[in-house]
Amino acid sequence: MKSIAIVTDGYNNLGNFLEKNLRMIFEKKVNINKYYINDLKNHNLDGCEVNSLSECDSNNIITDDIILVMLEDKISEISNYVLDKSKIIVIDRSINHSQVYRLFSIPKDTEVLVVNDNEETTNQTIEMLNNIGINHLKFIPYIHDLNSNGLFESDLKYYHISVAVTPGEANLVPSCIENTIDLGFRYIDIMIFYEISNRLMILDKDIFRNMMKYDEKIVNLELGVRDVYKKLFVENSEYSSIIELSENGMIFVSEDENIRFINNNAKKILNLSVNHFNCKVNELKNHDLVKLIRDFSCKNITYEEGKSSAIKYNNKNLNVSAHRIKQFGKFIGTYYCIQDETYIRKLEQNLRKKLKSKGFIARYTFDDIYTKSDKMFKIIELAKKIADLEQTVLITGESGTGKELMAQSIHNGSKYAKQPFIAVNCAAISESLLESELFGYEAGSFTGALKEGKPGLFEQANNGTIFLDEIGDMNMYMQTKLLRVLQENQVMRVGSSKLIDINVRVIAATNVDLALKMKNGKFRKDLYYRLNVLPIRLPSLKEHKEDIIDGVMYFMKTEKILDEDVKGILSSYDWPGNMRELINLAQYLDAICDEDVVKVDDLPYDLFNAKIENADEKSESKAEINVIMSNEKIELHKSELEDIKIIRNILEILNEFSKVNIGCGRKKLLTELVKREISISESKVRQLLSNLKTEGFIISDIGRRGSYIDEKGIYWLNDKIT
Repeated sequence: MKSIAIVTDGYNNLGNFLEKNLRMIFEKKVNINKYYINDLKNHNLDGCEVNSLSECDSNNIITDDIILVMLEDKISEISNYVLDKSKIIVIDRSINHSQVYRLFSIPKDTEVLVVNDNEETTNQTIEMLNNIGINHLKFIPYIHDLNSNGLFESDLKYYHISVAVTPGEANLVPSCIENTIDLGFRYIDIMIFYEISNRLMILDKDIFRNMMKYDEKIVNLELGVRDVYKKLFVENSEYSSIIELSENGMIFVSEDENIRFINNNAKKILNLSVNHFNCKVNELKNHDLVKLIRDFSCKNITYEEGKSSAIKYNNKNLNVSAHRIKQFGKFIGTYYCIQDETYIRKLEQNLRKKLKSKGFIARYTFDDIYTKSDKMFKIIELAKKIADLEQTVLITGESGTGKELMAQSIHNGSKYAKQPFIAVNCAAISESLLESELFGYEAGSFTGALKEGKPGLFEQANNGTIFLDEIGDMNMYMQTKLLRVLQENQVMRVGSSKLIDINVRVIAATNVDLALKMKNGKFRKDLYYRLNVLPIRLPSLKEHKEDIIDGVMYFMKTEKILDEDVKGILSSYDWPGNMRELINLAQYLDAICDEDVVKVDDLPYDLFNAKIENADEKSESKAEINVIMSNEKIELHKSELEDIKIIRNILEILNEFSKVNIGCGRKKLLTELVKREISISESKVRQLLSNLKTEGFIISDIGRRGSYIDEKGIYWLNDKIT
């Protein structure tokens, strides 16, 4: 079998790498032997004539069919160990395609330090790079100069260089170099394989196929970077097509003020009829364009990079931002992003549609507020005037008085009506999440955060209204953050140092006494006065009782008449839930009352119980129970002691029904007792219910309302359980 020798200075990874190169082509069709010049010399063959093998150690003679060396001067070093010098081939080596692209990304005329294991291989690397067409860079050969302390004195000469390139010798690159491109060991050039195959006369189909695959992987020294340029051209065309799809105008101007790129949308936005590609800025006749480029250039130390600025350009309102472009630490030019405000408004309209799909809209107007009260009419007129203003609104009032209804009406009556309305319940969101919900967060700000970050509700409400309900429950830390937003009209996302300008109308609401909270040090005074610019107080329902009876009739969907007794109960009721409770009553009567006239028996338990309690207050001595608690025992009338088990079960059943505001009749009670395996006659149930009612344990009336457990019954039941 034919054999190939690889001769290197000493044992290193280069020999192994070259062996793999050879195996990629010849596979196992040749033997490959590795020799090290240092080992050969150590055998001390001085004076030994090579043509007399009997006088020399035959183990030190290289007899392979092909002998590969890296450099020309190595031929003389191994001449004493080779019988036939014609077998020696000095190999040419090239680099991988993938590494070439990185070199083309380095800006033109950049000084690049070339580092290899010695001066000759360094110069050889530079020659190879130039030969394959990489000639836009200034290659500086690295010289190894050791001083007496073993330090490289010459490293001081390279502090001004930021990029180094090396073929697999990255460990030799000076530490002062910021960017290193390691090309890896250079591959054997494809033409060397053709020469080896011809000499060995072993070119078959498999080897030819392997050569074709190998040729696709490395840069051919004869063809240079022709194919590389072809691939770069294709990729550049693809990127250009993608850029042209952008709605933004995009311009790139090089450091020497040469327009290197301008997309079609930039031409459209700036009304450019002439193609300014590759034109010098100082040669442009369009003075407006020259002013835009120079005012926003990142070479201009007065311009703040990345900041968006609104400008007037040829009677158009534009938004312009510029960004510094660097490659390997070197400034190469300025990228300009130009937006037409018309397009920005379209984006905002699309955003509004998206917000509406999320429910970020106000559904109610002032016409949806029902009232016949002069007091409420005056408040509505005040709110309409407030809607025309821009200042912060603070709505106060008890729970259920319609604070969000009023907030939505103010929004829809204002200039913000077509913009988002976002309602936030400050008490419903945990303190740990409220900050990120209101102000948003940057990518990776905390565990569980979206990788792309998230805009906060203030950002999403931009140009619209944000309604902060239950503001009185906000903690002091969030009060401080909110105060700054109100003062500066800016928000900062969690995990960011960048301020974002916003234009948001703030409406806050609370059902707590903020004055008392301020007195107790639980609400900031400065925040209160920032919020309380335009105050609105909504009265409780008992303060405008004229809306009670008519309000129930108005909110019922079916036409019904209220019995006079019902009207009396409703008028005397305190309505702790205010209008919300009144609307709930109307919905209850719609669902429960089947007759045209609403009677007392049709009222829900809360209202009916309120009537009973009022009656009990007038005759407190009526039907008082004699409860004697001693050693966890409760005594009833002697006649009921034998039935205490049944009584407890009856009260438990009534308690379960009362929790869902439903009365329980005798037949239903019998059914439930049977489920508990208690056998009892209907007459016995009637007797026990009568006794319990007499003693004040339950409320029971004639009709389909059934029986309800009273507070005394609940008290006894809970005490019995404990």
